[in-house]
Amino acid sequence: MSTEHTLTLTTRSADTNANADPEKQTSPPQEVHPKELEAMENVTLKKETPKDDIVTEVTPTATFTVASMSLIKAIATLSSTLVATMLPTIARDLNGQSNYAWVGTGYLLSSTALSPAWGSLSDIFGLKSVIIFNIVEFLIFTALCGASTSMTMLIFSRVMQGIGGGAIIALSFVVVGEVIPPEQLGSFTGILAAIAGSTAAIGPLVGGLLVDHLNWRWGFYIVLPFSALTLVGAIFGIKVKPATGTFREQIHRVDHFGLLLLTGACTVLLLALSWGGGTYTWTSGEVIGCFVLAIVAFAAFVRWEAKHAKEPIVPLQLFKTRNYTIAVISLFFGGWAMYGLSYFIPVYFQTVRGMSATESGVNNLPFTAFMIVFSIGTGLVTTRTGRYRWFPSVGLVLITVGTGIFYIWDTDTAVIMEIIPQALSGAGVGVITNVGQMIAQTSAPHSLNGPATTTANFMRLLGGAIGIAVFETIFANVLTSKLPGYFAGVAAQLQLSPDVIALYSSYLNTRYSTQRTDISSISTDALAALNGAYIRATIDGLRLSFISGAAVVAVGILFAVFTKHVPLKKTVVHVDERE
Repeated sequence: MSTEHTLTLTTRSADTNANADPEKQTSPPQEVHPKELEAMENVTLKKETPKDDIVTEVTPTATFTVASMSLIKAIATLSSTLVATMLPTIARDLNGQSNYAWVGTGYLLSSTALSPAWGSLSDIFGLKSVIIFNIVEFLIFTALCGASTSMTMLIFSRVMQGIGGGAIIALSFVVVGEVIPPEQLGSFTGILAAIAGSTAAIGPLVGGLLVDHLNWRWGFYIVLPFSALTLVGAIFGIKVKPATGTFREQIHRVDHFGLLLLTGACTVLLLALSWGGGTYTWTSGEVIGCFVLAIVAFAAFVRWEAKHAKEPIVPLQLFKTRNYTIAVISLFFGGWAMYGLSYFIPVYFQTVRGMSATESGVNNLPFTAFMIVFSIGTGLVTTRTGRYRWFPSVGLVLITVGTGIFYIWDTDTAVIMEIIPQALSGAGVGVITNVGQMIAQTSAPHSLNGPATTTANFMRLLGGAIGIAVFETIFANVLTSKLPGYFAGVAAQLQLSPDVIALYSSYLNTRYSTQRTDISSISTDALAALNGAYIRATIDGLRLSFISGAAVVAVGILFAVFTKHVPLKKTVVHVDERE
């Protein structure tokens, strides 16, 4: 049962006026009901006790809940990336060479498109009920992915799996925000952010190991017992305020039209980013049409939320808080770097250095390790000191510098120079993903914890999706423009016929498919020279991708420097209102 306290409120403006007029210094403070506090900023809250702050402890139940959320978040994140190295084998086994890419794209679409809505839905139907529903849904369709007998069945199961996985990833932060007091939130969001980054990075490596030593189906089956364990943790560990009203009343509270607009806008945007430069050219009618539809749908969504929605999916008043707006912008740029680098650092190790997927994963460990250490470390520092103002700027600066240093990577780069940029950029990603999420959660009113958290998570995912698309576009354009010249130089030097160049080009286009072009007729010297030309073009593409990424992230610094310090221990969480 909830209890209410009368709190004493002293605003900065009141202090200023009191100093100007001595008589006002002795006037009694204004008494304010707790529910009025959430609409106010820059306040100092004092309960009528000797202590200035309301500090709560982390209970064993809360710790158990965080552990459960950490595990299921790791599983959901891992499931999104481990299929990358399994796709060729899956395509061969299920005879789906023409559409196998949708095994990965389908998960990305469904998990990202619905991500902003889960906060509002959890407020309406109850956080505990929504997350349990999505864990069960994730379990069912993960099992169906492993049991798929056709590519159509697998793609459908992956899309449905992505709905549950995306909800789990988004709501794990919401759950932690409900059971952990704000002054200690940084430590726990650091753990969740580290888990998200590290599992996303090692996913392809895990997938490759499973394909090599077991079977691609084990990429899905292996997560089932762990998911079941987290379901038990959610059922018995999550203690939050229950939803109100009957199921019929809850259905009527859902912003159906807003949900349709937002999901549609996200879907067509992600389709454009997935199709562009691959299935269709960026200037094709299909891609341009999707971008136009996305812009129109997003504009309509914003207008609907502002003018008509009774319970908005994304409450626009969140963006009236400076720190919240800066936090989600910082997360957008952090996601851009995190996902872009996670995809393209392995390209360097595997294509330029000729490493296997396993060797590439090992050499990519500095990025992952520093991301984990700095994510958790930042959380510990904010918990201990309560200060975080400069962390967003520091994180983005580290990413910018580290990503810029990738420009010097070549065929003979020293090991230490492979480690340094990974360490810097990984550390920056760790800082920004943790502190950005923490600021977003603590700067929003507690009653909007769900929408505030899931919107922030969506901005990180959106930044990642756009970042990958931009990286890929730059890389592909450079490769396409440089290769003909490099091949012409090799042909002139070795006096190769155009047929040899055409054969090798066909091999490049089919080397990851089940119908790879046979190049055994090309001489060893010619093949070595052509490989060298391709590697040189790859380096050129990577360099421009990395330096462009550094320039984009640097823009985020211009926003991050305006982060305002608001002491975390002055934020009240109504723990007494929870179950």
